[in-house]
Amino acid sequence: MRPRVRLAGYGADIPAEAPPYRPSLVDRVVEALRRSRWPAAGVYAALAVLCVAAEIAVHWADGTFPDGFRFMHVMLPTYAVIVLPSFHYRNDVAARALADARPLLTLDEDGYDDLRYRLTHLPAGPSLAAGLGGLALLGLLLAIRPEGSDAALGLYTSPATTALETVFQVLTWSGVGVTAYHVLHQMVLVSQTYTRHTRINLFTPGPLYALSRLTAANTMFSVAFLAVASIALAPSGDLDSSPTTTPQWVVVLVVVLALAGGSFVAPLWGAHRLLAAEKNRQQDELGRRMESAVGTLQAQVDNGDVAAAGAMAPVLEGLTSADRTLDRISTWPWEPDTLRAVVTALVAPVVIYVVTQALDAWF
Repeated sequence: MRPRVRLAGYGADIPAEAPPYRPSLVDRVVEALRRSRWPAAGVYAALAVLCVAAEIAVHWADGTFPDGFRFMHVMLPTYAVIVLPSFHYRNDVAARALADARPLLTLDEDGYDDLRYRLTHLPAGPSLAAGLGGLALLGLLLAIRPEGSDAALGLYTSPATTALETVFQVLTWSGVGVTAYHVLHQMVLVSQTYTRHTRINLFTPGPLYALSRLTAANTMFSVAFLAVASIALAPSGDLDSSPTTTPQWVVVLVVVLALAGGSFVAPLWGAHRLLAAEKNRQQDELGRRMESAVGTLQAQVDNGDVAAAGAMAPVLEGLTSADRTLDRISTWPWEPDTLRAVVTALVAPVVIYVVTQALDAWF
């Protein structure tokens, strides 16, 4: 077995030799924070507060504040740094979920450590490309935004605010690209883990459900990101100048929610198929045993062997009970509470959107 070293922040050993690929810049920053003596949550909060303070300062200097305050002035600087805690805590969920799934994994220790690294680190090259893709999306959204939307949102009110908010936009949208790639990367690995490296056991479903917590966390983070953005972009005064009143935003809302829902279900589809196949196999075997038991009972009755026929009754009752037990086993690899949380999260942005549009139209 290969020698190992401690993996920072995850309480696990990894091979001492070079990892399978160089980690992304975001991963390196998060790992550095994990190793530092400062609590990561405090550092992330301090970064967000510092960015918000800078935003307030430049708007106060140009006279926008206090009368021109918008929620966007808090959301934009916060979103500029949110990629760091997002990676940190969703990777923590990934590491814990994989550890909980360990009893049913067919991987040896080296294979498990390799999968753990891949699940909690992105490769550097594709991550850079994903960040550039996020910036390209920003350029597209800026090109199609309604006229006057920047003024309605209280953005770019002076050269200083333009410079600072451009930096925030670049950080936010490059983070969007990297985060989208992170979710996709983990989706693929979860799917492969279920279909290639997992023993299917209908009667010990707990470890099988573990990785659904990661896909649920990715979905709920994506939805929360969209919900807060919907509130920040909600119309204020001039309905026609708000991005959320355009058909493009409705399309974005629908597409993001569909992708968020897909990021929960798609990685688990392979596990569902394997569970369904195993359930069908066991039900078929149980059916053959029930058929044999019924045939034996009928023969004993025909031969007048009442005592033997009476002894078969508990056997048939046991087989019938086993059939009911198998029938109740779900072939979807998630807890009911996890599914309810995801569905609630997917519905929330739609409710927020409808309510904010109705209230602004009314008032």
